[in-house]
Order: sequence, then structure tokens, then C-alpha cells
Amino acid sequence: MDYGGQLIRGTPGYDNWAVSVTATPTKAPVTSTPTRRPGSVVPTPTATVVINEFLPRAGFDWNQDGKVDVFDEFIEIANLGPVDVNLAGWKLDDAAGQGSNPYTLPAKTLKPGERIVFYASQTNVLLSDGGDTVRLLNPNNVIKDARSYSIVKVPDVSWCRLPDINGSWYADCFPTPNQRNSRTGEVPVAPPGTGLEEPLCLLPDTLPEPFRQAECNGFGADMWQSMYWDVLGWFKDFIVPQNDSKWETFVE
Repeated sequence: MDYGGQLIRGTPGYDNWAVSVTATPTKAPVTSTPTRRPGSVVPTPTATVVINEFLPRAGFDWNQDGKVDVFDEFIEIANLGPVDVNLAGWKLDDAAGQGSNPYTLPAKTLKPGERIVFYASQTNVLLSDGGDTVRLLNPNNVIKDARSYSIVKVPDVSWCRLPDINGSWYADCFPTPNQRNSRTGEVPVAPPGTGLEEPLCLLPDTLPEPFRQAECNGFGADMWQSMYWDVLGWFKDFIVPQNDSKWETFVE
């Protein structure tokens, strides 16, 4: 009997049925495909190579070849981008139309954040003490990075980016080839020389070469020794030994 006292008739062995039940149709799930909007394509990462540091005037044997000269100048570049970059075909140069010829970089792959140093002994790109521009060009000769500087008054002061690689330029950095840029540091130990190296000429490379030779070669190189001026005093003299004259030569 049901709740109202009516007889409930079963259907043993047959399909179930009902008189007053209305079937409700089931909705099939709807699957939608999102429409891609214009501009939603993820761009392909591109390589970004920058000049990270350069030394326009050297006073130390930075390339560790046993002597100090203009070939110790260096340019350091770094990979600022998120992907590897092959440097094949890229170029280093100073200002357009200056004395140095562009140097084509070798096929070296730089990983993100990696750096590499090129010395003037390798590139023959000589930076002028009187001011110049350091340029980095891609294989299509498009300038990708450049930095100009003014007169260089003292040696061993580099231009560098701080923070390292992606920062602003500073003109009073300590040379750190192949290391993180810094404004302070210690000069590394120089390799042993032959004992025949010429003293470093402290005159800028903007002077005429005959004048530099006269001042920096022979006795002229000794004019930079402080004992001539500081130890003996201004009004005393120092005899210069020589055998090709009957007259004594002295510095006063």
C-alpha cells in the first residue's frame, strides 16, 4: 500500500514503469574552445649583447704577457638576454673613421649572464687617451651598443656598468676583466718578466710619437722617478752617468 492507501503493483521480471512520473532529459556537457585574441602570441626571446666594461688606458700587465703597453687595453662584452648567443660575425670597433679597424669576433657562444674579454693585443682596437667611442655591432653592422668617453687622465681606471651587466655607466671603476664589475679591487700579481722591459711611458698616446720617444726612451724614461724630484729636493742635482761626453749631465 502507498501513503494514500492505494495498492502498489510491482513488475517482477519486467521493465519498471510509472504512471505519473515525467522523465527529465539530461543535458549533454558543452565543451567550448577558447578563441585566441590578437596579440596573445608569446614572442620568441632574442639575444641581447652589451658592452660591460672597457679600459682605455692601461698601466698594468692586464693581459699577462709580461709587459705593459697599449695592448693591455681591453673591452668586455656580456650576454644580457635570456637565451644563448653566438658571437660569430659580431664586431668591436672604436669611433667610426678613427685609426682602428673593426674586429670580427670569433664563433663563441655566450650563455645568459656570461661575459668575455677581448684585449687590444687580440683585436688591435686601440682606444685613444684623448677621448673615443667603443662600439659593438651585430653581424648586419647595426650598432647594438656604444659608449663615448672623454680625455683619460690616469691609467688603470675603467668604464663599467653597475650593477654588473645591466646597470648604468660609471667612469671610475677598477679594472676587472672577466670578473664582476666593481669600483674597488686589488691589482693581481704580474707574471715574471724578462728584465728587459721598457719602463711604462706615462704620457698619453695623443702626443706625437717623436715627442713620446724623446720623453720615454733612454734617459727620458727616468724623468718619472720620484727620487729626482722628491728625495734630493728642488735645488739639488743628480748626476746622470754617461761615457760619450766630457761634460757632466745632471737633473736639477
